Order: sequence, then C-alpha cells, then structure tokens
Amino acid sequence: MEDFKSMFGHRLKVARVDARLTQAELAERVGLSNKSVSLYESGAVCPAFETVYAIADALNVSPNELCGWWTRDESPQIPA
Repeated sequence: MEDFKSMFGHRLKVARVDARLTQAELAERVGLSNKSVSLYESGAVCPAFETVYAIADALNVSPNELCGWWTRDESPQIPA
C-alpha cells in the first residue's frame, strides 16, 4: 500500500502539471523554495496543513483532492 507522502506527492505533481506550472512557478505562488516542492512531489517530505491549503489554492484544487480523501467527482454534495 502506498504511503500518504508518496500518494500526496503523486497527486501534487499531477495537479501541478494539469495547471501547466513548473515547480519553480508553484513555489513562487505559494512562497516556498523549489526544493520544498521537489521534496513534496518525491514523497520525501509531507507539508504542513497550512501549506497543503496554500498549494491547493494556487493549483485551484481542493485540499481533499490533493490528500486523496476524495476527488472532484466524489466530493460530497451539500443539500440546498
């Protein structure tokens, strides 16, 4: 079974590539170093929740999607 850091790293890279950003561009938008983004994507390091939220905002995705809790298609619907 894939560990959380590896899964997060894979999802982060997919979202970054989908957003057509380089690691350097994402790092600049979030206020991180290029090395931090690289470490997150490789699964070597897991970011703090505040950083997950900042990354998700920069990539226009849900933090839940980045963390693998659910995807856009699976996100719970709130009744009106």
